Amino acid sequence: MTIALYARVSNTDEIETSSVPDQIAEGRRFAQQRWPGEDIEEYEEAVSARDIASRPVFCRLLNDCRDRKVSKIVVRDQDRLARGKTEEVLTCLRILEQCNVSVWQYRSGQEIHCKDAVSNLMTTLLASVATFERDMTAARTKDKMIEMRKKGQVTGGTVPQGYRIAELDGKKTFLHDASKANQVRKVFEEAANSKSLASAWRLAEEFGLWSCKQSVQNALKNRVYLGEWHLPDGTWLKDHHEGIVDADTFSRAQELLGLAWSPRRRTVEREYLLQGLVKCEHCGRFMSPHHVKKRNGLRVFYYECTRKSRTCPVKRLPASDFEEWAWNQLNGLCQNPQVLHNALDHYEKSCAAGNSVEKARLQDLERQVRESKGKLEALKAYLATLLAQGTTPAASLNTELLKYERERDSRATELAMLRSNLRANSPVDPEAFLRALRHVLADGNASSRRKRAVIAALVKEIVVSASDITFELVAFTSGGASAWEGARRKNEWFAQPSRMAPRPGLEPGTL
Repeated sequence: MTIALYARVSNTDEIETSSVPDQIAEGRRFAQQRWPGEDIEEYEEAVSARDIASRPVFCRLLNDCRDRKVSKIVVRDQDRLARGKTEEVLTCLRILEQCNVSVWQYRSGQEIHCKDAVSNLMTTLLASVATFERDMTAARTKDKMIEMRKKGQVTGGTVPQGYRIAELDGKKTFLHDASKANQVRKVFEEAANSKSLASAWRLAEEFGLWSCKQSVQNALKNRVYLGEWHLPDGTWLKDHHEGIVDADTFSRAQELLGLAWSPRRRTVEREYLLQGLVKCEHCGRFMSPHHVKKRNGLRVFYYECTRKSRTCPVKRLPASDFEEWAWNQLNGLCQNPQVLHNALDHYEKSCAAGNSVEKARLQDLERQVRESKGKLEALKAYLATLLAQGTTPAASLNTELLKYERERDSRATELAMLRSNLRANSPVDPEAFLRALRHVLADGNASSRRKRAVIAALVKEIVVSASDITFELVAFTSGGASAWEGARRKNEWFAQPSRMAPRPGLEPGTL
């Protein structure tokens, strides 16, 4: 039994540059003073606590608590453990109480629990205050940025080609980029004289400004190049900065025939089967999934060590080859009946606790879907009123309408998936579970989603070193039958160059 130190920050920056090391140091000092001689294990991650399912390190901590490997959890405050809705916070604490795991905060030196009415009230109040503080901080930041934009200050975002951001008289503004401003002016003149988008695009591509016709068309309509600034109310502030093109050239550039259709942006969606399970033995950190795009359009998917140290011998592994090899090795391991029975025990233990978290998430999603539908209906009614009055709606309203529609569709899809995946509290049929598990392992055409579920039920951790790979299966003790060393060395991944495997010695940006 060990003491778990859990540290978290809400952004995705490097953990070394955040407050995580300070949280670990203070938590270790508190644990050593209160429970001297106890083993201590660290759990670190940089992700928002808004949703438990998106926190792989915290989910791993809950699994260790269910496996009776952790006796106590030490955090800085309650909001480090969970900062979402109140129901989710209470659910986490009840799960830990069922596992006989106590939660301590080292700032106050007190235990966090909900065993009686008073402690339940205090936990609820602290969760509500944390949520209120986060919402107020976001609202104040947004209001401050809106006020700055009203005053003509640049608050961030994409800098248009031909400009650079500089600070003058205490505020940020746009200044000409000497190397690109003249090129942008020539692209506008070409569009104004030739009335051809293709001609302007070829010139822009020659200068290295924009890579597609859609980008050139959007740039030719951008009034920032006239020296104007877009205010939050939809109007434009003139003489905000020095313009690159004059009004006559800009007006004649609008007369060209644009694209008849707007290309849809392609999103990269890939299911990483081993996400949150692969750990670098040298650095002691979990490897995160990444992808890069080569000049020929080929995308390379891989797992990379989060420390990103030059001295790390592991650094990265190709995702496709590594996942296929791990799936085949796992299929061979699961021919042992003991492994399958241990997976069944692990599934039954986590089934009841998982249902409570999923139900809380289901209620939250249902509320979000209702809010999205309400916003969409209100915006449609407003647009209908404007059209009835003969007023042309602003382009920002159409953009906002599309955003609400995408938000509604994505949340409705997630809600449908969560409802289909919600497991009942009825007992699991062992024979049906083992038969289905063997069928998925033997099926070479199983979907990535089903493979991901099987791997999460069987594998606790995959430790990668410079010489070997070790699988640690669930429901085993450390040092026994849990450890299985892979016969394939890490360096052999790059022995046979393939389209999906990056070559050694190259950084991701140079692939």
